[in-house]
Amino acid sequence: MSKDKVSSKSSSRSELGSASFFFFKWTASSLEVYKKAIKTNYLTPIIAHCTRAREGDEDASKNFDYSELGANPRMVKDDREEIRARLKDAKNRVWTNEEAKPSLPISLVELSTIYRLKTLVKMCEKLWAIMGRMIEWFEANKSAFNKVRESKEIFAHIRRMFESVCAMGEVFRLTSVNWKSCKYSNLLEPNDSEYTCSENSRLVITSPASSYVGEFQSQINYYR
Repeated sequence: MSKDKVSSKSSSRSELGSASFFFFKWTASSLEVYKKAIKTNYLTPIIAHCTRAREGDEDASKNFDYSELGANPRMVKDDREEIRARLKDAKNRVWTNEEAKPSLPISLVELSTIYRLKTLVKMCEKLWAIMGRMIEWFEANKSAFNKVRESKEIFAHIRRMFESVCAMGEVFRLTSVNWKSCKYSNLLEPNDSEYTCSENSRLVITSPASSYVGEFQSQINYYR
């Protein structure tokens, strides 16, 4: 084999290694941004609706634990009991003139979406933490990683990870990831109907629940 061919292979391998690290870091940062947006624009509104807590009420937010559900199956029973207590409190609550009593009924399917979405958000938080540790390893072993023979296969897996996270934005109609002008855009595979959006959408709760919850469940299914 000629020196030119060896040099070309080494250069290609190094580029794929650098591109893999580049997109892995971008995947982690995009995952964190989307996770926060989903939590704020979808999870918070459905919890506020089902527990009759006012969005933006700091005391209510502190009383309702957003972090533990789904982390441990043993927590599920306690969480359901907390929701029941909040619903009972809302039923017996004395509403002030400044605060109109909510009239939208609550369905069991809406309550189930809370558990499912909170579980997935928690999983993303843990995945993001794992990816952070992997990024530290990549940075410490960058030279060795760029020489790995399986760089093409590794990049293919990381590309799928990046595309999957980008799809989260499309599923929940969030701001799209603008990757077309990035350094390694030539290594991705765009399609004619690429999703683009400049702002984040928000869950709109209507009555009856069947008018919106079917689409919401589909979004959660794709998120999973």
